[in-house]
Amino acid sequence: MRPLRTFIILTLMVIVMVGRGFYGENLSGSYGLFHIYGDDPSTEEKDGASNNDLKKLKICRDEEIFSLISNDAIKWKSNASEECDWKIQTEITQRIPLIKGWNLFSFNVNKCYCVKGYKPTVNMIDGIEYEEMDNIASIVKSIDGKYSYITGFDNEGSKTYNNTPLSNMRYLAAGYGYWIKIKDNAYEDDQGPVYAEFTGKPLSGDKKILLSSNWNLTGYLGNKVQWIREEPTALFPSDSTMEYIGDDIGEAFKSLLDAPSFSSVLGSSPYI
Repeated sequence: MRPLRTFIILTLMVIVMVGRGFYGENLSGSYGLFHIYGDDPSTEEKDGASNNDLKKLKICRDEEIFSLISNDAIKWKSNASEECDWKIQTEITQRIPLIKGWNLFSFNVNKCYCVKGYKPTVNMIDGIEYEEMDNIASIVKSIDGKYSYITGFDNEGSKTYNNTPLSNMRYLAAGYGYWIKIKDNAYEDDQGPVYAEFTGKPLSGDKKILLSSNWNLTGYLGNKVQWIREEPTALFPSDSTMEYIGDDIGEAFKSLLDAPSFSSVLGSSPYI
């Protein structure tokens, strides 16, 4: 087993770099020490763990990011050490909140879910994993009966699914965006939102999305919400982190702004 280097610990929903160590450094299945540093009380920033913080570790190998999970609620204590039984969690289930009416969404797991017997030949993110499903409905079974229409497009044209023989959508993939219409009666006890669930390995925000000439309906990778002016109040997946980037939304598209073929981005909100 290759060493897995730890690099962050999540405490109280704040991401801080407070520890490092190795898993499986010498022998397969062996555990090295994880040094988890404490918060500096002389600073206003949360820059380490505090007593009774729940420890949630993330580790990286090459460009992949994994979570370490424990069956026990492990709490951090100052000047203490303890033995923990951690397991590597290589997959997540991303729950995407959807409200009544039209929603524009994408998902952040390394999957192209495609109908059995069909493999798309359009642009995909590097290293994507293909998973065959019975039909489009089985891909979004977590919201079965709560939506009426899904649409998107790629460089082959428009793709739609409305649970009729006229539907021509054959896949849903990370890196692409999709419009979905949630029914007016979708909420249980009139309480929303509903959640679409996608399971797979999480993707980092610096993964490249291949774009074709002319218009593209792209997805959004990573869990970072970048915003300008006022922090958005829209619903986001629970693992999202917020980042203020100033007064120019162009900062979020800086990888494109210098491209000679790039002309414009359409959107309705000062965040992505």
